[in-house]
Amino acid sequence: AGSRQLNLSSLAVGVHTLSMTVRDAYTSNSTAWIIFSTNAGPVLSTSVPPGDVVQASHNAAVDFVVAFTDGDGDPITILWYADGVEVANGTSAFHLGRVGLGSRTVLARASDGYATAERSWNLTGTNAAPVVTALLPAANLTISVIDSVTLQVVVQDPDGDPLNTTWWLGVDATGANGTSSTVGPFAEGNYEVSARTTDGLSTALAV
Repeated sequence: AGSRQLNLSSLAVGVHTLSMTVRDAYTSNSTAWIIFSTNAGPVLSTSVPPGDVVQASHNAAVDFVVAFTDGDGDPITILWYADGVEVANGTSAFHLGRVGLGSRTVLARASDGYATAERSWNLTGTNAAPVVTALLPAANLTISVIDSVTLQVVVQDPDGDPLNTTWWLGVDATGANGTSSTVGPFAEGNYEVSARTTDGLSTALAV
């Protein structure tokens, strides 16, 4: 008579059969167990940005961070994909250096060797048009037919894009570029002078 104990650990996921046979000098007795080894896959616990949809300036950088837990305590490996292409692995964070214009996807895939879990974002790179913050002089002008006047426009771009300003007299370009232009003298009459500032994608008009 007596007892024996067997400790099983690190079984591969799946179905296993454990058999035990007890013998003495005259006979034997066998018993079998069916063992189901299961896996608790990775589970997302936190992520940054928290929302599924992200909008950012096309010049902006965006940081992505994830945290996964595993119910079995298995080590987790994380792979990062941008637009379906692997861009980083083995880290819980990914830095996208420049968004660019248009739609993109970023995905983090966590694996414990048996199962995977994913976190994805739909990312849109946007463009903000230039903004005219001042036009100098600020009001309509009356000048002599023998005089000229210098006009100035102050423009900012929310994305930090380089700007190009051209000056127009009615529907015709004057050939002047930059944030200031000297116009005149004019024959007697009414004239519209405008400054058109573009970031290459959108245009701001100052009249």
